[in-house]
Parts: sequence; structure tokens; C-alpha cells
Amino acid sequence: MKAYFLSLYIGIRFDLIQLFMDKKRRYKCSKVRDKQPLIRSLKTFSSQYRYLYCDNEFIDFNEEPVSLYFSDEYDNSLNMIYSNEDLKVNIRDYNFICDAVDSLFGIGKTQWKEDLKKEIFEYGGKDFNYFLDERFESNAREIINNYISNSKVYTYLKNYVSFYNSGVYDANKRDKITIKPISLKESIEKRLSFLLKAKKLYEETVNQIKDNYEDIDNEINEWMKNKNFDSDALDKDNTSYFHPIDDSEQSYTLHMIERKKSGIYDEDILNDLHDWVDNLKEIKKDFKKTLKTFSYSFDLKFNFESMEDFRLFEIPELEETFCYELLEDLREEIVELKETKVNCKNLLEEFLKLSKEQLDEYDFNWLKEQLELWENELNKSKYTHKLDEIEKYILNTITSKEIIKKFKELILYSRKISLDKRVDLNYFIKQLDEALDMDYFEDEDFNVEEHFKKCQDALLLKDDYQISDIDFLIDLELVKDERDYICLEKEYNKLQEEKIDLENPF
Repeated sequence: MKAYFLSLYIGIRFDLIQLFMDKKRRYKCSKVRDKQPLIRSLKTFSSQYRYLYCDNEFIDFNEEPVSLYFSDEYDNSLNMIYSNEDLKVNIRDYNFICDAVDSLFGIGKTQWKEDLKKEIFEYGGKDFNYFLDERFESNAREIINNYISNSKVYTYLKNYVSFYNSGVYDANKRDKITIKPISLKESIEKRLSFLLKAKKLYEETVNQIKDNYEDIDNEINEWMKNKNFDSDALDKDNTSYFHPIDDSEQSYTLHMIERKKSGIYDEDILNDLHDWVDNLKEIKKDFKKTLKTFSYSFDLKFNFESMEDFRLFEIPELEETFCYELLEDLREEIVELKETKVNCKNLLEEFLKLSKEQLDEYDFNWLKEQLELWENELNKSKYTHKLDEIEKYILNTITSKEIIKKFKELILYSRKISLDKRVDLNYFIKQLDEALDMDYFEDEDFNVEEHFKKCQDALLLKDDYQISDIDFLIDLELVKDERDYICLEKEYNKLQEEKIDLENPF
């Protein structure tokens, strides 16, 4: 009986704890009155939500507490001060980490800071640095402790790169801060640049490693095809193997005579192989240093032990890396933004059409003027105060329930994006398609036939024979490069073949 009540008590207690956790997870807003509580709140809720927001641009804790908002959805109606996506880049940014070091204990450079930054540089370099990776925390703390005996420095550096945009690390008065909202446009461009550089560096590193032993591997594979292949040559000292004490042919073994006839065995290659084995420790050390950046930054697993026989050493494919996953996530995000932008445009057209039908000419012209102001603020500003004022003004002035409903829909979609009108989302998608080896023309809005014909029409007008066709099209911004045009032409020809197949099914 006691066991029954005990299990019942444990079950009820677990349900209450779960209910409390779920209730805590649904908590969407918090008010803080000082910098330290603000940092604690940022740390707490950044582990639960993708985005953190603040409604005010300037914060004075003497006047009122600051409101923080948390969400898993992007919302442009507030000022974003933290994003999980941006953190993945910031925490690996050497320059950002150096800024954090410089800000320690007041403004001004001291020698210990410069020495620490040099040591941090060794952990990946300036583009991809794993010094603040959580798996490296104990080592990082030990390194910092060599320069300054303060256990809080590591936490400070990590908080700085995580929550810099909140404004809490500015060297100003304790009770006043100015936030630095994260622009979606800047965020996309920063992450795209970071990931494309990472992919390029990964491929360069992999090729460099492969080149170090590929020639030896190919040569040995050729040796092994020979019927008189002597496996002892791979292990023994080749000094006497190729140069016996007695240089007469009488002292040659049958294997040596066969090698001399076929020429398939090469002393220099064998020397390289033995050098590889003799210097394996140094080679492993160099490889580990080069690949450690990827191991920590992009969750790659390399089996260095298999390098004992270098032919067994395998490097993960790009598709298996965390970098590839981030590229895919970013592409999905941009595609979703593009769809939101299209929906926003369609809603705007519907709204104007409905307004024109229901309003007289004077009211309709007034509404169009307000919409121009609204669109201007929507596209140019990181802050939303003026946008809020215009929206309230329109909603309070219009009397038609239908128009108000449609405008609220428009606000809902438009607040999901904060991209400048000049931003070409198709260009971003195309860059990511290249990086992911996806179809160049997967975008439904891109008309291959129309664009190819536009290129052909442009070439008919070209009369300057000092410039190539491709360069001419690049100057007109019709193609990005030669590969772009080749893909376009290939896709166009493919469509023409499909048309012929449809017209002649038999």
C-alpha cells in the first residue's frame, strides 16, 4: 500500500514539474530593471527560444524597466537582439572575440590582452575560430588563466559575443543602454558569407590533404597489379633493396630483375612511402591542426588512427558536415522569406483594390500617401516606432471593417520581413544552390526560356568584336559568369527537347 501511494505521489509530482516546465516554456515576456538581471534573462531565455526581442531602442533603467520578448518565430514588429542563427557565426568569429577581449576591464590595450589574442588566433585563425566552443571550455579557461586569474573572464567573453546586440557591453553609464537591433538583411549576408567561406576552405583543405598522399597511393596500386609484387618492399629499408652491396646482376633477386625489366617500381616513390611512415607523427600533427577547425566548428569526426595506413584514412563528405546543414537551413529561410515577400505584395494589391472600390477619391489618395510612408519605414528602418504610429493612424482613421481586416493581414505578413527593396533573394538562393550542388533554376519565378531569349536578343545587337559574348552579357548583368550562361543554355535546350517529346509522343 505504501509503495502504491509512493508511486502515486511521484507520478503527481512529476506531472506538476512537467506542467511547471511547460508553463515556463510558454512564458513570452520578462521585465528587468538593471544590466545584470538583463544578462541573466538573456542567458536563460536564449536556451529556450530562437529569438530574443526588445521593444525600445534606448533604455534608461532609472525611468522604467525594459521588456524582453521571446519567440521561436521571426517578428519584425520588435527589435531583435539575439538570434540562434547569428550566434553560430558570432561565436566562431575571431575579430568578434578580440573585441570582447579589448572591452575587458575598461578601454585601452594592455600587453596581456594582445598576447591572449595571439594565442586565441592559433585555435582556427581569423575566419573560423573554435576557442569559445563549449567542448573546448576547460582548455580555454586554462589558457585565459595563464594571463589573468579571474574565473569570470571566459563567461564574459562568451556572453559578449552572444548578447552584444543588447547593448549591455557598451562602455557607458550603468543605468543607460542603446540596443543594436539585428537586421535580417545583415544577418543573412553575414551568415551566407561565413558559410560560403567555410565551404571553400573545407574543399581546399580536403584537396591539400589528399594531394599529400594520393600520388603514393596511385603508384602502390600500380605496383600491386604486377604479378611479382613484393609486399616486403613496403616495410623494409630500401637502401640495400635497390642498391645491393654487390652491384653485379648476379646478386639481384628474381624480384629485382623483374622490377628492372618492367620499371614499375620506383625508388623515389618508395622513399616517399618510407618518409611517410617515418614522419607519420608530424604529418598527423599537421593534419590534426588543419582539420581541428572543422572538427570543432562543424562537428566533423576524423579517424586519425587510420592514417597509419594512409589508404584507410577517410575525410567526411561535405554533405555530412554541420556546415552543409547550416547552408540548407539558410536556403530554406531565404525561400520562405521570398514567399512571404510575394504574399505581402499580393496582399498589398488586394488591399488597394478593395480600398479603391469602397473609398471616395479623396480618402483613397490619402490612404495611398500613408501607405507610401508606411512602405518607406518598413524597408529602411531597423526601428519600428514610426511604423507603429503610421499603422495606428491608418487603423484609427479607416471605418470599413473589410479594409481594416485586410490591412491587419498586410501588417502581419510585412512584419515578418525587414529586407531592403534592393535585396535580390533570388541571388541568395542561387548562391546557396551552387554551394549545395542543387539545380540552378529551381526557382519557380525564374523563366528559363524568357531569360535565354533575352540573352540571344542582346547578342544580336552586339557590334563590338573586341569583347566576348559572355563578357558582353556579364556587363549587361544578364548572367553572372560563364558557368551561369552554360547552365542557362543547357536548361533551355532541355526544355526544347521536352517540348519536342510532348509534340511527338510516338
